[in-house]
Amino acid sequence: IIGEGQYLKDDGFPSSYQLLESEDYNNFTYELAVQKSFAAYQDILYGLLHPAGTKVRTINRLKSQHMTDENIETFTTNNTTLSSYTGVSSNATMYASFTDTSNNIVKLDGLAGANIAEFIFPGTRLEITTDTGPNVYSVIASVDESSNTVTLKDNVYLYYANVAYANVSSNTSQINISEITNAFDLINNGEYSNTQNKLLDIAFDMDSIRIYNNATEIYVGTIEYVSYSNNTIFLYPTINFTANNCLVSVGRDIVSTDVKIYNTLGNPFYSEITTETGAVLTTEAGTRITIG
Repeated sequence: IIGEGQYLKDDGFPSSYQLLESEDYNNFTYELAVQKSFAAYQDILYGLLHPAGTKVRTINRLKSQHMTDENIETFTTNNTTLSSYTGVSSNATMYASFTDTSNNIVKLDGLAGANIAEFIFPGTRLEITTDTGPNVYSVIASVDESSNTVTLKDNVYLYYANVAYANVSSNTSQINISEITNAFDLINNGEYSNTQNKLLDIAFDMDSIRIYNNATEIYVGTIEYVSYSNNTIFLYPTINFTANNCLVSVGRDIVSTDVKIYNTLGNPFYSEITTETGAVLTTEAGTRITIG
């Protein structure tokens, strides 16, 4: 505003020493962004701006008023049951414990001599469906045909701590659930099949059960039957202490014959932007530009 003004620093100068020293970025390199071929600007640039012995980098700016239709090539997967590969009623099992609450190892049994490495591969998706949950759907990270096991990329939680409070009596096989905690919400995101009776989603016959009153009064057993209408759980063996408001944890092992295997059919492709001659356009860092 007053006077002719001045530059406060030289960061934007082609000769600035603020530029990184490299083959493409240094004190003797210009960067020209144009919407047409560089040849249309080359003579003017060299005649006016470009000293002898220096380098120019060109960046092509794309500009079009036309709509562009891109075909995105996709791939599909087949859905085949484990039994289809083995010819018998094969099954998958997953185990955990109250100390190791999650697991990512799946054991495949009843294979009738089939080699799982011939139809299950790293990258294959495995789906296991059970009546009481949890259902499993994960990518396989590795396959061990010698032990007939596969390792999943995702851990599956099978044991759920402190899901309820219960009143218990010594020398009985029955406990009364006094309150459902919100601990199971971490497993099902708080979505229950019956919000008025959350026990329906938490405890099932043959589940493991752990009842904690204090460091010396801990019970571990198996659920024999659940009376959902009475909030009562029958278990075995019998309980050996009496207490109220004990913390209840439950856990279940997965044993299911409903096992599906998803293998890729074909190769996945991603739409890339290319020139008319087929050269793939990339970013300055060399990353390919894709659509979608």
